[in-house]
Amino acid sequence: MEGIIKNIGKTAIAIVVILLLLVGVVWYAGSYQFEQVVVTSDRLATENIDRTSSNREDVPYWIWLILPRLFPEYLPEPGIGGYVALGVTWDGGEKLPVGFSLETTNIFSFYTEGGKTLKQQPENVLEKSSSNFNLLDYRKFLLDCSNDPRFTADYLLQEIKDYYYPLSLWEKQLYRSIVIPQTHKRLLQLKDEIA
Repeated sequence: MEGIIKNIGKTAIAIVVILLLLVGVVWYAGSYQFEQVVVTSDRLATENIDRTSSNREDVPYWIWLILPRLFPEYLPEPGIGGYVALGVTWDGGEKLPVGFSLETTNIFSFYTEGGKTLKQQPENVLEKSSSNFNLLDYRKFLLDCSNDPRFTADYLLQEIKDYYYPLSLWEKQLYRSIVIPQTHKRLLQLKDEIA
């Protein structure tokens, strides 16, 4: 009888340790922070879009950066190259074009609240904004990319690795299992807003 009680005690301790490890991993994963590209509020105002009700076009930076390279056929003027084909002004040396900014979010808020911002970085707004930028074309580009069967974690992660940023093993798993699928899901929701 005493041996059974000892075994039950060891099993209970093992279960508690495993549960604590799982909680720690989930908490750590959920608190992982990354940047996402957003259309600035002044651009949304000119398009009569409420920033609080629509942030589906907010895309994690590394995904946003590679989309024109992977899917140039969906740009309105594929020969021009990159987001400039959408009419944005992108001054040399700037991380983002005029009218866009970076916001920091974490996995928890990205997954559950659609990318609620933790911290917004200074906007890239100059005196002369991108007057040729068409938000509808931008949204259509994002939707077309997300509808493409190549919009997969393997395809996107390979491009991020090859050209821009070597993600750690941990980041790759977060992108593969949460960030890319959630981005895909959110971009597909643009269909209702564009139609």
